[in-house]
Amino acid sequence: MKHTKREWLINVTDRAISENPNYFTINIKNEKGEKKLIALVYIQLHGSPKQMDEDKANAKLIAAAPELLEALIKAKKLIKDWHNMGTEDMGDGLWTIYEEKSPEMQPINNAIKKATQ
Repeated sequence: MKHTKREWLINVTDRAISENPNYFTINIKNEKGEKKLIALVYIQLHGSPKQMDEDKANAKLIAAAPELLEALIKAKKLIKDWHNMGTEDMGDGLWTIYEEKSPEMQPINNAIKKATQ
């Protein structure tokens, strides 16, 4: 995977980025503890409370993206192992069919593909 391999943190904007705190920032901290900006999520300050909650939820989802991707990849491997579809006895043929055709695997595969390609 090519994304930044550190925990992504959500913060209200630093003054260095904007004089108005109307962004959520998604940051990582490097080995020295310095922040590195990953993303900005605009907060519609003059919008409804519902809109502001939605903006914050979007920022939280972005911050959780690396962990969600890792969880999906692990879940996919666990599903394959649980069904014993990658064993020497069965080979990978049955897994290939299951992975491509089963409705429960499609959202997992689509999300992994969207995040990695």
